[in-house]
Formats: sequence, C-alpha cells, structure tokens
Amino acid sequence: MMLEVHHDFSEQLTALFEIKGASQELDCSTRYIYCEHMNVAIDTEMVHTIFLHLSTTPAWLRLIREERAQVVAEHVAPLLERYGSTTTLRWYDAEAFSASPTDIAVVTTSALQDWYDLYESLRDTPLWTVPYFATERIVVAIEQGFRGYEQRLEV
Repeated sequence: MMLEVHHDFSEQLTALFEIKGASQELDCSTRYIYCEHMNVAIDTEMVHTIFLHLSTTPAWLRLIREERAQVVAEHVAPLLERYGSTTTLRWYDAEAFSASPTDIAVVTTSALQDWYDLYESLRDTPLWTVPYFATERIVVAIEQGFRGYEQRLEV
C-alpha cells in the first residue's frame, strides 16, 4: 500500500516539476546531455544541486489521493512556478529500497538564494506544518565542481 501511495505522489510531482522549456522530462536518456550542458555553463553560472532527503508522516499517508493532489496543487505548484526560472525539482521514490528517507527531491538551481527562499516557503505549507513530510538531510553539491576549480586555477 505505501509503495502505491508514493508512486501516485511521485507522478503528481513529476507532472508539476517538469523542467521549464525542456521538450521532455529529465530521465536517464537525457541526463547525460543535461550534465554536458552544465559542464559547459560552469564558467558563466554556478549551478548547485540539492539533495533533499524526506520522509513521509502518517498524516500524509492517511490522506486520500485527491486530498494529496489538492495539497500539491494549492501549496507546492505556485511556489515552483515562482522560482521556476532558476530552480527545478525532480522527485524520487526511495521507500521501496530504503526505509529512510522515503523520498528524495533533487533540486537544481542557478540562484542559491532562490533555493533558500523556495525551501523556506515550502516550510510554511502543510507539507511541513501539519507535517506531511519531515526533512532528514539536505546535501548541497556542485556537479563536477573540481572542473570549475581547475579552470579557475589556470586563469
């Protein structure tokens, strides 16, 4: 039952968190192209990737699917729209493979302040205030950051 719940939520979020301007979702077949773009862009803008480890709470699991969809549509979608020009989010289901975390959000941003504001805004929604989710860990990284460092050393 829980896997089914997360799968449904994952589909809802995937529909809302598509990368703006992309002709398709970022999946295994397109990730390489995206990563190559990020490596080329390293000189012009710093791209951060944030791995947000979350776990669902019983309050979320008690909601029927329509209620979950409503929470996402009312509280999450507008925030993603607000920060969509600099920040994207992909949602991964982890519960079937790991008890903790149950979900992982992968956020990519070219404006770290926008990520911060998005996260603070999310914390003001029922996802955190009821709470429906609990943050377990936030890991901020720069994909192949060493390449940019090496380029800066050469200058």
